[in-house]
Amino acid sequence: MYEMNTFTKQIKELVRDFIDENGVILEEPRGVTGKQNYDTRRIKFLRSFLDLLLHTRITRKAFRFYVTKCLTMRETAKELQKQGHDICDSTVQSMIWRDQETILRVLGKDVIKDILVYTNNDISVYEERLIAALAKYSDNAGLMESKLALKLPLPVMVGEISEEEFDDFYFTILPHLKTHMKALTEMINPKVVGYSKYILGSEILSEIDSQRKNRLLMVLKGDEVSTNDAEDITDEAFVNEFAWENIAGKHV
Repeated sequence: MYEMNTFTKQIKELVRDFIDENGVILEEPRGVTGKQNYDTRRIKFLRSFLDLLLHTRITRKAFRFYVTKCLTMRETAKELQKQGHDICDSTVQSMIWRDQETILRVLGKDVIKDILVYTNNDISVYEERLIAALAKYSDNAGLMESKLALKLPLPVMVGEISEEEFDDFYFTILPHLKTHMKALTEMINPKVVGYSKYILGSEILSEIDSQRKNRLLMVLKGDEVSTNDAEDITDEAFVNEFAWENIAGKHV
């Protein structure tokens, strides 16, 4: 119990020093925390740490009320009751306790001590855990996976990348949005789909049909494309790019 009480007391102190009267997380802390002269990396961590606690699903309203409004457990219960929640003091205490346990389990039981006290310790592990927690508990968790018709690789959790790296990713995933894939599907001629299935299934084809079949097979089976086919595909890519711009314009 002592460890948990100490933890919530430290959180309240961080809230007091980092959160302004409008609930905004300050760039630099004031008060006791501001006088400690923590390095930029630790300040960034603490800001993201409070972002996790106050703006994601890792905590519930009872915990957020308790640490941001300087309330006791009983006062927190009364505030929640005023908002229409049927809740008693013991339930509030249990919820706050469980949220604290979740935070310490996800980030590590010594996270506050290693950030605020042992300032020479490497915090890389905590940074990775924090970024992963923000991704897992935010309201946007799983959004990319649900909106993309593309299997993403396993993520390497980092907090910074270059503009070039982000642009490469952005323009790679853009054509694979499910909404855009649906629009592309609607542009495809059903007769061409049927014809393509026919030539893929037949062995008695005309010369032009055989050429088209081979082109499809090379693309669908992932074989190397010949020089002539590569030129054809480049021409088609130009047409598809034009079509894509029209589609993207419709869905902005």
